[in-house]
Amino acid sequence: MTGRMTTRRVPPLATGDDPPGSTGTPYTVIFPTDGGPPPADLEHPAALPRIGETVEYLDHAGRCQRYVVVDVVHTLQVASEHRPVVGAEPSLPAGVAREQRAPDEAPSGDGALRAGLPRVFLAEAEADHLG
Repeated sequence: MTGRMTTRRVPPLATGDDPPGSTGTPYTVIFPTDGGPPPADLEHPAALPRIGETVEYLDHAGRCQRYVVVDVVHTLQVASEHRPVVGAEPSLPAGVAREQRAPDEAPSGDGALRAGLPRVFLAEAEADHLG
C-alpha cells in the first residue's frame, strides 16, 4: 500500500434513470400552496423526479397542469428499534420522540437509520417550460 488515495468518479444518473435493478421509489408530492392540490403520496414506486424537471398532473376532469420540480428533500430518522414506542411515555404526545429539554438525538451506537418518503416540491411551470 502506497498511502495514496485514489477516487473514482461516478457519472450522474441520466434524467429518469434509476440504479440498475431499481423499481423506483414512492414519494410525496408537495404542490404549490396557491390553489394547487394538497400534498399527495404516490401509490407505487416511480422514478424520483430531479430538480428542474417538468411534472404533469392530470386532475379528475382530465385537465393537464404542469409543474417544475424545485426541491427534493430526503428524510432520515433513527431506526424504529432505537426510537421510543409510541404511547410508552404517558406524558409525551404520540408524535414526539423526545422531551423539549432533552438533547438532540443522534444515530444509535450502531448508526442504524431508516429513510422516510422523499418529498418532491413543485412550482407552477412558466410558459417557457410548457413547450
